[in-house]
Amino acid sequence: MNITKKHIFGLGMSAMILPLVLSYFSVNEAPFEVLKLSNDAKVDYPEFQWKQFFSDTAVSNKDTTIINSLTYKDKIISNYTSAVEDNLNQNFGLRPLYVRLRNQLDYSLFGKAHANSVILGKEGYLFEEQYIKSYYGVDFIGQDLIDEQVEKLKYVQEELKKQGKLVFVVIAPGKGSFYPEYIPEKYKTEKRFSNYEGYLKAFEKQNINLIDFNKHFLNLKKETNNSPVLYPKTGIHWSQYGMYHALDSIITYIEKEKGYELIHFSLTDKPLGNDVRYKDNDIEQGLNLYFDLDHLQMSYPSLQFEPQNTQTKPSILTVSDSFYWQMYNLGISHHVFNDGKFWFYNQSVHPESDNGITSVSYTHLTLPTKRI
Repeated sequence: MNITKKHIFGLGMSAMILPLVLSYFSVNEAPFEVLKLSNDAKVDYPEFQWKQFFSDTAVSNKDTTIINSLTYKDKIISNYTSAVEDNLNQNFGLRPLYVRLRNQLDYSLFGKAHANSVILGKEGYLFEEQYIKSYYGVDFIGQDLIDEQVEKLKYVQEELKKQGKLVFVVIAPGKGSFYPEYIPEKYKTEKRFSNYEGYLKAFEKQNINLIDFNKHFLNLKKETNNSPVLYPKTGIHWSQYGMYHALDSIITYIEKEKGYELIHFSLTDKPLGNDVRYKDNDIEQGLNLYFDLDHLQMSYPSLQFEPQNTQTKPSILTVSDSFYWQMYNLGISHHVFNDGKFWFYNQSVHPESDNGITSVSYTHLTLPTKRI
């Protein structure tokens, strides 16, 4: 019994001391992948402000104040020690391993996710809280504001139409809408009028060009029993296969509206498997667990673009959220379109921002002025 206690004590001490030894010799495991959901920002080791500490003055808002107490020096020391603590907490040896083990234990034993806004749904389905709120209409912004926004969009659509340009809206599917049966009971509430329904109402009133993949994917789910999988179990966006389907529909829609042929692509059938590729488990990656979670039977066919001499490569500008990244990374801006631009959240311009942020505010789209 004493030997067993000594072994347990020795293992416990080793688990505490080993990270310090590895940190001292700069030995560390490769950083684990962290999504922006995890709120784990990089913390650099601080530099102590010796000059300010021994100075008799402190400069604040361009005014010089004489330091007659230790208050200012105490603040310097306090800020420094807090920064050192934050740095050591993030960079101690074997931190990735310990984080994964902690996260795995909390996930497996208590159903707790160490990632901001991530909700553990029924049967292992992962959600982001905002998608659940949107499904139930909790975040409804009001019909008046929606009508005002869509009225402006209508003006842009009609003015660009005069110039021979097509403007259309694409509504991506939401995970809360696609998998409401897996939403945890404690997050279920009375379903109210949602932003989705409000925008559909305004789009119909203003005759906005629209592709509604939220509705389309729900219909496909019923028709195909979600096989191949259109929305992954542990991801936040449509699956890679679902994206292929959406892209084909967008190409076909443009051809119909513009009257010319675009470059299409073909898919080589692949058998279903449990392996997850691309970003089809992006929420799971952000959880930083030790073991992989269970997945649905996924399909990853090979894609081949098929250019022909009779096809057109029109210019395109896409303003979108993260749902467009899969298409962008597929290279459709080059393969299907004439090196089109992608305005991510209407803030950064890509591909320019791929190597440094280029803000949309520096890019101008000129339209005739109208007070609306």
